[in-house]
Amino acid sequence: MFSFPVHFDHSVISELENHIIEICNTCKTYPDISAAAAPVWDWASKIIPEPIAELRHEIESHEADEHFPDQYSEEKDHLLKIPLLLLEHINSR
Repeated sequence: MFSFPVHFDHSVISELENHIIEICNTCKTYPDISAAAAPVWDWASKIIPEPIAELRHEIESHEADEHFPDQYSEEKDHLLKIPLLLLEHINSR
């Protein structure tokens, strides 16, 4: 279980990735993945700190002509990109 630490550094990335993979493997519908991902989005918005809408916008701006067949696939993709966004944040400090 991911502990949502107050401070974020490189050592947390692997634990976060494992938590996100678990969410992706266990949630099979958009409502399920959205509910399970909400604490991850909330935590990431506190760590960076930016509103969740801004985080989502940053992730979407990295998409180069990506098209998703449904909302579930899009949410899954965005969730999997959160660790990359957080790494960018750490490396820009």
